[in-house]
Amino acid sequence: MVITRTPLRISFVGGGTDLPKYYESSGSPGRVFSAAIDKYIYITINRKFDNKIRVGYSVTENVDKVDDIRHDIVRNTMKSFNMGPGWEIVSVADIPGNGSGLGSSSAFTVGLINAIQYELFAGTHLSMNNQEIADMACNIEINACGKPIGRQDQWATALGGMNEICFGREGHVWTQPVLEQRYIKELNKNLLLFYLGPRENNNILETQNVLMDDNKKKTMSYMAELANEAMLEVSTGNYQVMGQLMDLNWEYKRTLAPGISNTKIKGIYARAMKAGAEGGKVLGQGGGGFMLFYAHPDCHAFVIEATGLQNVPFNFVDKGTQVIYAT
Repeated sequence: MVITRTPLRISFVGGGTDLPKYYESSGSPGRVFSAAIDKYIYITINRKFDNKIRVGYSVTENVDKVDDIRHDIVRNTMKSFNMGPGWEIVSVADIPGNGSGLGSSSAFTVGLINAIQYELFAGTHLSMNNQEIADMACNIEINACGKPIGRQDQWATALGGMNEICFGREGHVWTQPVLEQRYIKELNKNLLLFYLGPRENNNILETQNVLMDDNKKKTMSYMAELANEAMLEVSTGNYQVMGQLMDLNWEYKRTLAPGISNTKIKGIYARAMKAGAEGGKVLGQGGGGFMLFYAHPDCHAFVIEATGLQNVPFNFVDKGTQVIYAT
């Protein structure tokens, strides 16, 4: 049996510039500033005594062949490793996974790949590092499963830590980490995470891809610049500007596609800002899931009361996907 633990992530600024349609055609790389948090997805893989397959997530599948698995990520991941029947795969999550905006789908993929590669290849030259796991997760989700998503979540959850993640043509990825832990901890103290509820529209990124014209690419280039600025500012201890950068990024982001914001979200944002928040954003595609605000700790109680939402305490973590049990 192998169990992996993979963190979810918070994306501060630059989200959307990790879409291939942007960085492959804009002439400049996509840039996202994000960090892994202490909310996890756990994947367990175990060999079955019979020649069948059991997959457990929000539902349970019992099938005879890999091609019969309905969960597209599990099916395509097992096919990528040329696996046959005789396996049991189960997932457990700290946070609701449907449209959370915390990268849960990609964390699932990353954790599954890590569990399988460890089970099959541990101690051999075929063993995969976390960068290789991230790259494989991108290929499975975007190419094999045909999801209209970007590449930041796979890399953020595989690597862990706080990073500017940059995306160039032909799949080239490079990172700039924030290494000073005292600045990361101070930033953490000024952030509030709220649960909005399930995303109302699950096709926002697909719509954003369709609507991505030259004007929207220009807007996205501003967002990419914000990601680089955020990394530089936090790295030098000027984490206090994060609220302003998030506020500006949110102003840009909500122009990219309908459904990113809505009347409910606009009201929550306005009340939070009036109560002392300096900036915020809906995480992920938008339309629901989780919402992040920057506010001085003295204002936290007022912001929590103003939003009327469930506050979810969290901490940043420096580890990405890990095997936490193997026997």
